Amino acid sequence: MFLPDFKKLKFLGLVAFLVVFLGGSFISGCGFSREAALEVETVPLHAVITELSGSVMVQAAGESFTVPARKNSELNAGDRITTGSDGTVEIRFDDGSISRLAPDTHIKLQLLFREGTEDNETTVITTFRGRIWNSVLDVVGRNSRFEVNTPNSVAGVRGTEFLVAVHSPLNTVVRTYDGLVGVTGRSALEAGEENDALEILEDQIVLAPFEQAVLLGDDPLPSQYLVDVMAVDFWEKGNLVKDLPVAFVQLESKVNEIEMEKIVQIVQENRAELVQKVQKLQVVQKLIEEEIAEDKLVELREIEEELLNEIQLIQEVLGEAEAEKQELVGAKRNLEQLAEVIAAAPLDLLEEELEEQIREDAQDILDEAIEREEERLERLEEIREDEEAISQLRELIETLAVVAGIQEFLLETREEIDEELLESLLEAETKEEFAEKFREIFGEEVLAEDDLAEAEDPAE
Repeated sequence: MFLPDFKKLKFLGLVAFLVVFLGGSFISGCGFSREAALEVETVPLHAVITELSGSVMVQAAGESFTVPARKNSELNAGDRITTGSDGTVEIRFDDGSISRLAPDTHIKLQLLFREGTEDNETTVITTFRGRIWNSVLDVVGRNSRFEVNTPNSVAGVRGTEFLVAVHSPLNTVVRTYDGLVGVTGRSALEAGEENDALEILEDQIVLAPFEQAVLLGDDPLPSQYLVDVMAVDFWEKGNLVKDLPVAFVQLESKVNEIEMEKIVQIVQENRAELVQKVQKLQVVQKLIEEEIAEDKLVELREIEEELLNEIQLIQEVLGEAEAEKQELVGAKRNLEQLAEVIAAAPLDLLEEELEEQIREDAQDILDEAIEREEERLERLEEIREDEEAISQLRELIETLAVVAGIQEFLLETREEIDEELLESLLEAETKEEFAEKFREIFGEEVLAEDDLAEAEDPAE
């Protein structure tokens, strides 16, 4: 019969006890370490005001009052920044990303923190009104989050330049110029005044470069379009020059093309109207030659005088339009030259050696566009006044025509204008060619040499 060795059993029992005790402690210790590892440290981040101009106010988190912003001052999560009608400000974040505020803008730095490593940073900005330009660096980590919230949308990005414009709580526009931007609507369910916990809807669109989203009301899915280049103002273009001069050249080239089409249309319409007025003038002058009654002659001469005034005003409008067309041609030439430089440059040189030169050239083009726009607005005001005068003259001529009994005759004459004749005149590429075609049709004395003196040669 086998009997156990109690000393050996005692030793084995002790060993088992130690294994269980120490093993349990080790396992427990491992569990504790794992929990400790899951407790990721959250580090608050900051932002700095790097540039500002005009009226810019800051309301620190937890405070009820605002103070004027100062350059190089630090901003923290919960701070609010408001720009006045003449105010702009640039904010730089710890990761190197930049946000710029346009005039009449109000934002809050909702969240600014880092969890654990540097590639896990969170930046959330709430825009209550106005416009904010964002340049988010490509170096932002894969786990990082950069969002701009509005009352009815959320725009989340990584490595991109984009604009968010809040025209009203229910009208938001997001434009993208580089990288990708995910845009979604937000529900109207608010957790409080600060909009800290609005429900993010699942529907989302992704904007590629030169695309924009428009969110109206509380619709969950924005409408997606190509960027409306004519809606991009000089402040937004200035941001493009600073951050993406190549994109600025692309955008401004499209703007130039559209403006050229508009001015060509204005020129064509006014030339056609000039043809009509000259034809009416011929009719009236012929009636004057044939009229014997003195009272009727007086009425006809009044019509003749007003027609001549109207023709002169139309010629002035044509002169202004042709001058603007010449300026657009010059701007187009500059844009094409800069585009050729960009296309010919290797990417590495474009990023290093040529980038600053391209930016300077783009800034020159922008400055010229601003100056041209100021001149254009002045010309538009003059044209508007001329058009009002033309409208008044037209009414006066029609009234005089009724008195003189030739209204129907003038109307019939206007309707008899040959479409081929108009096309022939509109094909003229210089003022001399236009005048020559005009005289061939209406006679040598109809259009004097100085009638189009103020109009420059049309563009090629």
